[in-house]
Amino acid sequence: MPQPWWRSAVFYQVYVRSFADSNDDGIGDLAGITSKLGYIRDLGVDAIWLTPFYPSPQKDHGYDVADYFGVNPEYGTLEDFDHLLGRAHDLRLKVLVDIVPNHTSDQHEWFQAAISSADDEYRARYHFADPKADGAPPNNWTSSFGGPAWSPEPNGKQWYLHLFAPEQPDLNWWHPEVPKEFERILKFWLDRGTDGFRIDVGSALFKRKDLADRPLVGDRITGAARFDSAFGIIDQPQLHDVYRSWRRIANEYQPDRVLVGEIFDPRRHAKYIVPDQLHMAFALIHTQWEAGQWRRSIEVMQEALRGPGAEPTWTLANHDVVRPVTRLGGGSLGRARARAALLLLLGLPGQVFLYQGEELGLEEVDVPDDKRQDPVFFHTNGRQPGRDGCRVPLPWRRGQPHAGFSAAEPWLPMPASWDGLAVDVQAGSAASMLGHFRRALAARRELGGRLPGRIEWLEVGPAVTAYRRGPLEVVCNFGRRQARLRMDGRLLMGSDPLVSSSHGRLHLPASSAAWLYPVARPFSPALTPAVAQGMSPFSPRYINRELSRLDFDERVLAMAEDPKLPLLERVRFLAIFSQNLDDFFQVRVAGLKEQVLAAVAVASPDGMSPLDQLKAIRSRVEGLVERQVGIYKRDILPALGQSGITIVRGEEVSKKELSQLHTVFREQIFPVLTPLAVDPGHPFPYMSHLSLNLAVIVRDPQRKQQRFARVKVPPVLPRFIPLIEGERYVPLEDVIALHLTALFAGMDIVTQSPFRVTRDGDLDDVDSDAEDLLAAIQTELRRRRRHARVVRLEVDPGMSAEVLELLTRELELQPPDIYQVDGLLDIGSLHFFSQLDRPDLKEEPWTPTTQPRLRGIAAEVPDLFAVLRAGDIIAHHPYDSFATSVEAFIDHASSDPEVLAIKQTLYRTSGNASPIVRALIRAAERGKQVVALVEIKARGDEQANIGWARALEEANVHVVYGLLGLKTHAKVTLVVRREGGHIQHYLHVGTGNYNPNTARIYEDVSLLSADSDLGADVTELFNLLTGYSRQSRYRKLLVAPTNLRSGITQLIEREAVVGGRIIIKVNNLIDQEIIDALYDASQSGAHIDLLVRSMCSLRPGVPGLSDRIRVRSIVGQFLEHSRIFSFGNAGRPEYYLGSSDLMPRNLDRRVEAVVPVTDPRLRVRLQQILDVSLADDVLAWDLGPDGAWHKVPTVRAINSHARFKELALESAHGNGLSGVPHI
Repeated sequence: MPQPWWRSAVFYQVYVRSFADSNDDGIGDLAGITSKLGYIRDLGVDAIWLTPFYPSPQKDHGYDVADYFGVNPEYGTLEDFDHLLGRAHDLRLKVLVDIVPNHTSDQHEWFQAAISSADDEYRARYHFADPKADGAPPNNWTSSFGGPAWSPEPNGKQWYLHLFAPEQPDLNWWHPEVPKEFERILKFWLDRGTDGFRIDVGSALFKRKDLADRPLVGDRITGAARFDSAFGIIDQPQLHDVYRSWRRIANEYQPDRVLVGEIFDPRRHAKYIVPDQLHMAFALIHTQWEAGQWRRSIEVMQEALRGPGAEPTWTLANHDVVRPVTRLGGGSLGRARARAALLLLLGLPGQVFLYQGEELGLEEVDVPDDKRQDPVFFHTNGRQPGRDGCRVPLPWRRGQPHAGFSAAEPWLPMPASWDGLAVDVQAGSAASMLGHFRRALAARRELGGRLPGRIEWLEVGPAVTAYRRGPLEVVCNFGRRQARLRMDGRLLMGSDPLVSSSHGRLHLPASSAAWLYPVARPFSPALTPAVAQGMSPFSPRYINRELSRLDFDERVLAMAEDPKLPLLERVRFLAIFSQNLDDFFQVRVAGLKEQVLAAVAVASPDGMSPLDQLKAIRSRVEGLVERQVGIYKRDILPALGQSGITIVRGEEVSKKELSQLHTVFREQIFPVLTPLAVDPGHPFPYMSHLSLNLAVIVRDPQRKQQRFARVKVPPVLPRFIPLIEGERYVPLEDVIALHLTALFAGMDIVTQSPFRVTRDGDLDDVDSDAEDLLAAIQTELRRRRRHARVVRLEVDPGMSAEVLELLTRELELQPPDIYQVDGLLDIGSLHFFSQLDRPDLKEEPWTPTTQPRLRGIAAEVPDLFAVLRAGDIIAHHPYDSFATSVEAFIDHASSDPEVLAIKQTLYRTSGNASPIVRALIRAAERGKQVVALVEIKARGDEQANIGWARALEEANVHVVYGLLGLKTHAKVTLVVRREGGHIQHYLHVGTGNYNPNTARIYEDVSLLSADSDLGADVTELFNLLTGYSRQSRYRKLLVAPTNLRSGITQLIEREAVVGGRIIIKVNNLIDQEIIDALYDASQSGAHIDLLVRSMCSLRPGVPGLSDRIRVRSIVGQFLEHSRIFSFGNAGRPEYYLGSSDLMPRNLDRRVEAVVPVTDPRLRVRLQQILDVSLADDVLAWDLGPDGAWHKVPTVRAINSHARFKELALESAHGNGLSGVPHI
């Protein structure tokens, strides 16, 4: 018989008022919860419990109910609840609602009737009594919120009972109409699909009938008078009949409906958790951080629940108690203990309840007195702080107003420090509290039914609590020192990065816990990556590469938020962010989806399966896109308007402008539109990659039939149509939407909404063994255009459910593939505005300088070969001119009569009009031997590369396509020249492409040299690329995949000593072997600085792992693209530059070239580049040990891009590099 869904389930409590605000009024609501259900699902829980959302005067924030059959307007409507419930069920989440049967609001119609007259029949449904003879309350019972439990009725002679606030009068459950009414309430919500109830104050419904005073007894220790605890005023036997009736009602519904009681004393649990009453009741573990006390708490609960069908339910937090992190010590200590406590509880048999914010490690907030709202605070005259501190709204997005909870002031103030604990910050960090919760919950779910229902306590050491549950062993160190324990199990996961296990020894830091399992791989690969050097598989040794890439995109997005930047520069960064996401989806997300479809379950180095990564990406991208749209609407649009540039939506155009648009549509747009309808004679049309479309539903007014049609927004037309009056622009799709009746004559337009499709765009699997690789690429491009899998669908939120369902089905998508964008689709098209002639809204354009050695005298062109024979040159682009260095070198070689041959690798260039390509063609026409090694699989440039490869072949250039199975990514040019009877080699090795366009915006470094050893090495490299050479040893050059990996690793290992020094500047660092070598060097005493533009899987600053490693990233006007390597070499630094990043693909699956720089002056130049970059405190970001990036505080106001411009100007005027430069 299958186990009921609620057995061993994990429930997540949502405090409705503080979870998510959808309408920016400062108060959470049902729609806000619905929008975040994906986040809750990805957390790994089974069900959610919603605090009361009924109509209420909010004297106790929903626990004072005025109407049990509705929704408080602050929170939404019944339709909002139904939508939430349906969406949760779609995500396989159950939903429990909070029912409050002990009391109502004093605004409830029953109570209002009761106090309207001393004779009203409704008075019997509450507890009214006469005061004592002396005018005191009817008895000495006290309220849980302070003061007496009685208040005089307004305008009457009697008092009414309230065990809580005076605005919450207790119901009289002895009256038969009260139980009947609540049976009606239960059925109302169960009929709507609710999966169960959490029963507030579950044992207090029936009070003793005589309402007698509680006797006072003397305290045995102090002698002070106190109430006799043996004298019960609640927990009456008749309550069992109520719960039996409720259980019968619940059993009428399928699947199982659940009743959960709030009954704190475990000894009272057993009376109600029986087969015909409650399914479960939860009790808080509210004890100090001490091993014995925690064990006793667990034992008491388990001892109390030994009956058939009874299981304990564990929880550390809810909306009524101080948050666990604070309760367990606060700060980093409290978080460490909370992480350990989670593992301790999740390993136990039974259910678990979590409270929102636990997964973020939130602490109790000290709410200012004037902001407090809890009745406990007011009814105790401030003696008790109340519960507001655990109810503060959740932080969702770093850098947003109120951490993304609401644009309005939240109902309770949020600490500024919570910005760093926001969901979007933690979602990308495996080491974060959120990452820990997700892994632990995934592990618990993966274990499933493998574990028995009882535990066996283990005696393993002082201050340590441990138990065995079948094969699983759970160990928690409550002590203040590391515990070293003899434990034979394999480490499955630890709460601390320094938890480790080897050779039967478990090393457990203070305040940490571990799970051990006897077999190597008890779980799926998603949960058991290879154990690295005895550390927990879930340790933060590596950062996930996909989430790190999204971190970079977030840094780009932050530039669009920066009000200090010129407006059109912000627009440019907003557009770049969109284009980056397009690239990410068509390559990285597409690749992960292929793995999932192929059932490839290999975990990433940080322990995530492909499916886990897709879920994390979805969660992260949703937040980033929402943030992007907010920037566009809140910041960019108003600022553009203030600057005289207005983006007008179709419904906003004036009559005069509409007339203009009619003409534009008729003459320029209509002729290139092709509407495609779907009907039995017309199949669903193909949606091209990155295409913007309109989904249209038309109705035939005669046949009353509705049909779907798609109108593609033509990419050949400008995305924005200028209007006559001022700088006003209308999106092209809006213009088309205004004229749909012209496309569908005689039809009624029912709905129209834009959507955008992203397809798999990776060509890496093209067969490199094809006889004609050029033809194979062209064939594959055509095939991919028609058959590449759709990986993302972006839609307008207003798209009808009918159309969305159709697109989802026809494009073979799943709900996680669909992104709703509440604004302009394809914000990348905003590049249109960055091209406007508005210098007042842009950075001052930079004109690259020419180094003195590269300038001729007067108008003469310098003899570059003579210049290079006199010494090597380094050019730092775009500060140093690409045109007067690299271009001039190739152009000079093409026209020099003594040059015999030019050989060059071409990965990306600017097409047939490229001066590089033209120079190669001229050289061939002049009879020189010209070899162009073209990489036609350069992603995104395949078609362009095919075009100019054909042009080179037609000019008799020898075009080759590199080595079998390897992309050629090296940036190398070799010039062979005859000089006085011998052959001289000249060469260029760079970090960037031979593309004059990107050379103006990419930061790169070029080496021009006449070094004979380098010339010989580059000659052999070209022999390798064009012939059958198997060269494996080079004099100076480091070449991938031959000796680059080993060479870099050896250089790192050489620095693995006290005083060792390493500085590396790359685009990406994700190679595990290189990262491990850097970790080892750090622990051996080396100091390491890493400048990583984009992806970084290395986690810096982790004690005992990477203490001496610092990682920075620079995002600014120019794209950081150079790769520079510096190694201390005991005071004699060595420098390298080249094309390779530190990624497996670069080191193992590409041809890369990295060259040493030996000229002392050029070494100073490279050190200058590194020093200025490391000193930047304007554009720089720091990577923390938690995996989160933080903007470097501005102290010295060093903007590296601005400083490099200054240095270039100084050098151009002959003032540069006089010794080691000042930053």
